[in-house]
Amino acid sequence: MLYKTEGIVLKSMEYEESDKIVTIFTKDYGKITAIAKGVRKTKSKFGSSLEILTHSVFLFYKGRNIDIVSQTEILESFFSTSKEVIKFAFAANCVEVVNKLTEEREINIGLFNLLKEVLHYLRESDDQKLLTLSFKWQTMSILGYRPSLNHCCRCNKGIKDQKEMYFNIKEGGLVCNNCIAVNREG
Repeated sequence: MLYKTEGIVLKSMEYEESDKIVTIFTKDYGKITAIAKGVRKTKSKFGSSLEILTHSVFLFYKGRNIDIVSQTEILESFFSTSKEVIKFAFAANCVEVVNKLTEEREINIGLFNLLKEVLHYLRESDDQKLLTLSFKWQTMSILGYRPSLNHCCRCNKGIKDQKEMYFNIKEGGLVCNNCIAVNREG
């Protein structure tokens, strides 16, 4: 069975003599790990389409154990010049986050669009650190790890009613001064 989708290369590893195993975050199928045969040969039809941070259209063949990349068409290559080392590092960090926080075949169009958007902005921006932090925050939010910042995690009182609030990582959000005091006394 053949299937076609657009995606961004998250990871690319050499495999055997002339192949590569690539991890691609796709729009329609989520994260896919596939093999590209003969990609490291000098006359390979793939060119740079399977390099990290490359946005392409991929044609896959459904394999028994692992899918096979059959064809590619580059839509956009992010950070292909060595002059942009800092920007490349921040972009590589973003794709690493997506690779580590997503499961195979878990479709997430919102995250795909966010990744594509941040790669565009990273190329143009002078504040890569802020963009990367914003991307990570939005990624966590999309994946359901958003901390509670509007009310106390313990008593549910709104933050507007409080003079002091504390962030508690274990509880996933803000804790009011009253609840902290109860915790100290108990």
